[in-house]
Amino acid sequence: MKIKNITVTEFLKGAGSSACADGKDWARENCATLRDIWQKCERGDWMLWVLRKLGRYDASVSRFLVAMLREMPVGKKVLFDLLHDERSRNVVVILENFLNGKATLEELKEAGDAAYSAAYAASDASYAASAASAASDAAAASAASADSAASAAYSAAYAASDAAYAASDAASAASYAASAASDAAAAASADSAASAAYSAAYSAAYAAPAASAAYFVSAASAASDAAKKWQAEKLREIVVVEWTGKRK
Repeated sequence: MKIKNITVTEFLKGAGSSACADGKDWARENCATLRDIWQKCERGDWMLWVLRKLGRYDASVSRFLVAMLREMPVGKKVLFDLLHDERSRNVVVILENFLNGKATLEELKEAGDAAYSAAYAASDASYAASAASAASDAAAASAASADSAASAAYSAAYAASDAAYAASDAASAASYAASAASDAAAAASADSAASAAYSAAYSAAYAAPAASAAYFVSAASAASDAAKKWQAEKLREIVVVEWTGKRK
């Protein structure tokens, strides 16, 4: 895709108040131009936000979302491994087929609707697991005479809750990715559909690191940071930008 290489000051002025304070501070301290932001940024969610503000969304962004769902590391697993519901796994396959001309837009929308239902169910399951963890907490507090058993029960419930939240976030990412691709494909010149695609893509990029962080709660911040860095590198690999304008 072609993007005009303007200065950071010009870009942030055009972005208005929607840019987060951390992002603006980082860009001003480390970059002179928009091209610098794209080349140096280590947060995939920020990079997708930049594309949104520039009005750039094409099939390459959808291919990035597929790669994220298929390949993004989550410890010794990948994000796709956290998709336990067949509806969530199927939408990734349908999205791949759609991008390769082997599935229709209607098929993608149907798979996306099913994936949304799966994500909703996963969310319910995560809340149930969280409640179970809280109950285990209470049991552990009252089990002074059975410390080891209480500790084991607590650990098991906490791990189950953690895994459930990770599965929920991963399922949400799959659903959002399908929504982004179908909205973008149907958008043509319809701004509202394009806007919905950007929002879905951003949400997918956010849900994926959240799944990583939830799955490894003992190092949540590090897991999330690593996921965002992976996204940034993958975006630069898949979304090829041709810079225009005189500024280098």
